[in-house]
Amino acid sequence: MLSGRTIAAGLLTGALLAGCTSGPSAPTGTPASTSPSVLAATPSGTPSATPTVASPSVPTGNVPVGTGARLEVAPVDYGGSTLVRASFAGRDRANRRPVALQRKVGSSWQEVAVAAMDSAGQADFVATGTGGVYRAVALATKTATAAATPTATASDQWAGVLNSEFNGTALGGPWGYRLTDVYDAGGRWCSAPRKANVVVGKGTATLTMSKASKAVTARVAASAKGKQVRAGQKATGCPEGVFDNAMVSTQGRFTLAAGIVAARVKFPREPGAHASVWLQSDAGQELDMIETFGYGRGITNVIHVKGVKHPADAKQAYVVPRLVADPAWWEAWHTVSVEWDRNRVRFRLDGRLTRELTVTLAPANYFLVISLLSSDWETYRLTKPDARPGSGVDATTVAKARLPFSMQVDWVRAWRPR
Repeated sequence: MLSGRTIAAGLLTGALLAGCTSGPSAPTGTPASTSPSVLAATPSGTPSATPTVASPSVPTGNVPVGTGARLEVAPVDYGGSTLVRASFAGRDRANRRPVALQRKVGSSWQEVAVAAMDSAGQADFVATGTGGVYRAVALATKTATAAATPTATASDQWAGVLNSEFNGTALGGPWGYRLTDVYDAGGRWCSAPRKANVVVGKGTATLTMSKASKAVTARVAASAKGKQVRAGQKATGCPEGVFDNAMVSTQGRFTLAAGIVAARVKFPREPGAHASVWLQSDAGQELDMIETFGYGRGITNVIHVKGVKHPADAKQAYVVPRLVADPAWWEAWHTVSVEWDRNRVRFRLDGRLTRELTVTLAPANYFLVISLLSSDWETYRLTKPDARPGSGVDATTVAKARLPFSMQVDWVRAWRPR
């Protein structure tokens, strides 16, 4: 999976849909190091929501470790929950066999979730709480004795390499401004990132889209006309206006070749721009962890490999349309993540696997980018909002955008496999 030292399993999805909906909490401590490739099918069975006292049939003492058994613990805090996968092999594997996930409390074990093993011998859990030592126990049956996985912690399997909580009043750390005052980016002749549109305070980074000043608007609109003429286009200038955007990155200060990146973000519901968290590499490869286009349009998970977009069909780029068709989704905080190596990329939203792509990636180092950008092709939606076909949203319920509007970032964390 992520490396030769990584456990070769798929990513554990979990069934967390809502995420944390309160304001930004100040995450404590450094990011927990965690397991290699954790996470891939939807949870088998219904995990218990809170820790319970184990019934007499669930052993809480010493249990023999099954041959080939393993446990994977994800490093990401998905709104106060942890994703865990147990795998059993050989005679311990049996479809629908009950499996109990346990967390160590003092010198004993406490049951925190229960799931049914699938035909591959795997059981996935959403465990309330983060941190701690876990094991999973396949319960005894008429034909098999109880068997356990080895104990595991997130830090056994993943090493935290970035923990940005945006404390203080300046970017700091590995973060810096990107493409400031550049109006030549592809598709953005009428907008550019500005330093003033990034504000750090109260443990949050706020990126804002706003109208440019009259002087900037006149200059940029005239320049856009010239670019349009040279490109063989109609010289319309900037009919929707000129806009100040926001973008920051770790370019030149922090990169990661493979692993997991996660962020806790509140996205703007306004149309006419896209708020994103993404990874850019030095090998012509880009991982768009999430791009949000506002209520009525939806969100996407895509990658770009040497100019080729995956998935290639734009209609297939959108994920969880029913979820984001609810206006309340846009009022909540969400934890997004991407896990990747050179063969696979997995995207999650609030613990839910939203897309998995099998690809061949060249060796590359990826830096992180957070942005709120308004491309020229989408700014008409500021005053003429619409709804994407298939979004499940009635276009008449999409309001015109009121500038300025913002995205907020509580934290960004990254891990590499041990």
